[in-house]
Amino acid sequence: MTTRDTLLRFPESMLATMINGHWHTQLDGGAFFIDRSPRLFEYILEFLRTGYLAPVPPEIGVQALAREARFYLLEELAGLIEGKKYKPTPYEFYAMLPGKNFANMDLSMMNLRGQDFHDFDFGDSDLSGANLHGANLVHAQLTNANLTGTDLTEAVLRGTVFTGALLDGTDLEGSKVNYSTVFKDAQLVNPNMKNMEGWNELTW
Repeated sequence: MTTRDTLLRFPESMLATMINGHWHTQLDGGAFFIDRSPRLFEYILEFLRTGYLAPVPPEIGVQALAREARFYLLEELAGLIEGKKYKPTPYEFYAMLPGKNFANMDLSMMNLRGQDFHDFDFGDSDLSGANLHGANLVHAQLTNANLTGTDLTEAVLRGTVFTGALLDGTDLEGSKVNYSTVFKDAQLVNPNMKNMEGWNELTW
């Protein structure tokens, strides 16, 4: 259940057009039938009610929800969805570990000290301020990740891919790299790179 005012909040949307009488598939009794996912519509309706976009869990999917918003001609919502990263709770984070996929997520300020992230995908994720001290990131993908202020001290970074990542004030002291660690097109802004093991093997 909702109100007329809620559905009219965005005048150019498909829902507002329906309510304003410009939709010609109204059922007997004044109801409308829309053959779309009711689960996705929960997020659409909450946005119409509050103007707030609830976190989009991985099982829903950012692209699926953005596509649904565009179906309803809610371009503003679609833009918000595509620009929002999902921040998992600690319970959700550990439940997702077997899948090794944390791409495009908000993991900022998380304590991930000493964790084994071998072959994990953190592409496009926000890891700013995260504690990854001593973590195993061998062959991990950190492409375009935000590593501002991230603690990577003594982390194992052999074969880690930092292509396009932002390392602003990132602490890499004592980390372990080798010839297969990739910093191509990474933005290195005052990182601490003291005592990095294997530094001489890097190619730029």
